[in-house]
Amino acid sequence: MEIVKILNNNFAIVKENDDKEKIIMGKGVCFGKKVGGKVEDHEVDKIFYLQDKIQVARLEELIMKLPLEHIRLAERIINEARLELGKKISDVIYISLADHISFSIKRFKEGFNIRNSLLWDIQRFYPEEYKFGLTALDLIEEEFAIRLPDDEAGFIALHIVNADQKYEDDNMYRVTQIMKELTNIVIYTYKKYFDVTSLSYHRFITHLRFFVQRTLANKEYTGECLDNDLFTMVKEKYAMAYGCVMKIEEYLKSECDLLITDEEKTYLSIHIERAMNSDK
Repeated sequence: MEIVKILNNNFAIVKENDDKEKIIMGKGVCFGKKVGGKVEDHEVDKIFYLQDKIQVARLEELIMKLPLEHIRLAERIINEARLELGKKISDVIYISLADHISFSIKRFKEGFNIRNSLLWDIQRFYPEEYKFGLTALDLIEEEFAIRLPDDEAGFIALHIVNADQKYEDDNMYRVTQIMKELTNIVIYTYKKYFDVTSLSYHRFITHLRFFVQRTLANKEYTGECLDNDLFTMVKEKYAMAYGCVMKIEEYLKSECDLLITDEEKTYLSIHIERAMNSDK
């Protein structure tokens, strides 16, 4: 690999035979080297494949301001997440997670902690990612001998959800806030809580997450064409669930100026009905 730009002793922008530039990380990898010099594969610990020039610029900025041990810790956490959760996590997370971890450690040492107002909802909506967030806190404690509050496990969980390539979104905190409001509408309408252990509940939450992401992105449901008889049947048979959906539409219209298609109303009603009556 040929060095195109030296960022510091541990990072450089390089290019290979394909002429595509990438950022490499390795302890002392650039020591004594100059632009145009060569880097051997065994000197490199990590290669960042970021195609977007804005992402590359953000990572460059991060490298300049963050301690190497914070970036290495973020890499360790991401690698552990990929193994434990079995998810294809985008490299974009290196930017956001390393920055967040570094800032959290700095805040903690200064005696400041930020409460995560969505902590309970994150535990509900993303239980696997939250559980791993607690593992990440163990890794941080192991590395720096400090124990960050559980609120940080929630923030780390959202970073992981955000970088999951199955449903990549650039603002999962916003998505989670809206999911919280929509599930509250259902709870208040039915006057009972979900059975969070049921399969129907988890299917509902998965559908709700994609629904909110599609709605915010102004993307309509792209499943099979809606059967008008099914829409009519759902309105009549699942009247309470459909009433929830109409309240959800009213909320989205007032808060986001968004409407719900008949397709979305139908399938959302079905998921709500099954989730709230999973014992039937």
